[in-house]
Amino acid sequence: YLNADRYSSEICRMPSPDVVLTSSEHREALCAFLALPSPAATTVLGQVIKTTRQDRTAHVDLYGANLSAVCGACLGDDRRLRRHNNFERKLVEACRGAGVPAVHGYDATRHMIVDWLPEGGAKAAIRQLSSDNSAMKGIVPDFGLTLKVDDAVGRIRGPCRFHGEIKSFSSTFGYMVDSHKPGGGVAAREAKIAGEKAAAAAALDGKHYPLTAAPGPFALALAHYPPALGVVFGMFGELSKGGHDLVNMLGRR
Repeated sequence: YLNADRYSSEICRMPSPDVVLTSSEHREALCAFLALPSPAATTVLGQVIKTTRQDRTAHVDLYGANLSAVCGACLGDDRRLRRHNNFERKLVEACRGAGVPAVHGYDATRHMIVDWLPEGGAKAAIRQLSSDNSAMKGIVPDFGLTLKVDDAVGRIRGPCRFHGEIKSFSSTFGYMVDSHKPGGGVAAREAKIAGEKAAAAAALDGKHYPLTAAPGPFALALAHYPPALGVVFGMFGELSKGGHDLVNMLGRR
């Protein structure tokens, strides 16, 4: 309960017009909310979770936390990506429904960064990079929003265009370390986003513009926007401050 917030208790009000779970899904979600053992995990307790990482061995634990934490590294498993994309789509739908111009998807959001780069061969080559390019993944935002003059999302004030990142947090170690801190584990994850963006920009500048003094074109492209908004979903249905700020803005509309 150290991490629970007002969104965590939504499981107690389901089904709702927006969310209908099967009996087994509802049971899993409610057990997670109450910090009880996972009904699904208990049937395969202790089994090895095969991953693509050679330096890591994970086993199914009583609460199913390891399944959630490492499933993105499992052989042939794309559940974390599908979950992320579902969050992204739902968030943008909610923004558009409230009248906030919003874009998402690699082909739409990469222009928020690439269009600011200087014209030339490097820019032309960068435009050809696909969404599975690991370097571009770090800097191309998950979504972009446009605020009107009276809008505000936390410290981000309109009129402006800004971008954001959607993350999920399921690190059991992270929860152990950060649960007692303000905002809990999701706050700690949200706090890392700005540094990750800056590091991605520096890496891309070093690769594509090695002769350009810092700050390079990618770093300057980021500087055209407010710091990225972090929307982090936690294991217990909780939401980071950036997520709360965004929901509050949509509610005011």
